[in-house]
Amino acid sequence: MLCNKKRLTEWKKRELSSIVIILFILAGIGFSACARERALDKVQEKIDETEKLKEEEEGKKSPFPHRHAGLNWSDQAPEGKSRIEAIRYCQSMGGRLPTISELRTLIQNCPATQTGGRCRVTDNCLSWSCRDACRGCPSDSSGKYSVFGDTGWFWSSSGRAGAVGGVWYVDFCDSRIDCSSRHGNGNVRCVQVKSDEEVEL
Repeated sequence: MLCNKKRLTEWKKRELSSIVIILFILAGIGFSACARERALDKVQEKIDETEKLKEEEEGKKSPFPHRHAGLNWSDQAPEGKSRIEAIRYCQSMGGRLPTISELRTLIQNCPATQTGGRCRVTDNCLSWSCRDACRGCPSDSSGKYSVFGDTGWFWSSSGRAGAVGGVWYVDFCDSRIDCSSRHGNGNVRCVQVKSDEEVEL
């Protein structure tokens, strides 16, 4: 009876030892998995941080950080400019003024003057008679008529046909498309010049 009891006690010890070993193994596996997971998270954080810094750096390097309607656009110039000043400003960063059709792609929330709207002023229709339905929408200073949130009027590169000194522009306060003297003081956004493109003044 005593022998049996002794053997039972030793078996329980061996069983307990096995359980402890298994627990340690499982704990080790669990710790290693957690450690690996944490390490991978840290690596991913570093990758994300590097990508973000790279994007920010590229954005800083490029004078045309905005992509819209197949064109790269600059930020708005910090102050208004005459047309010749606007042309020189865009050229200084490797760009040009947008044509009136390109500038119209920035209009939103005003169907008549958006691209394809009833307003007939485009690169192919630049005379005063094309100005039907170009008066825009009710005035609003929130920037809702511009995809970039702009307000105020912006130069295009498109001159008014048959009028010396007249240049078409878009006013993003009411999305109106109208004409101004070359000596006016307008806002400026430039588009990037393509490698095979010739710029006309």
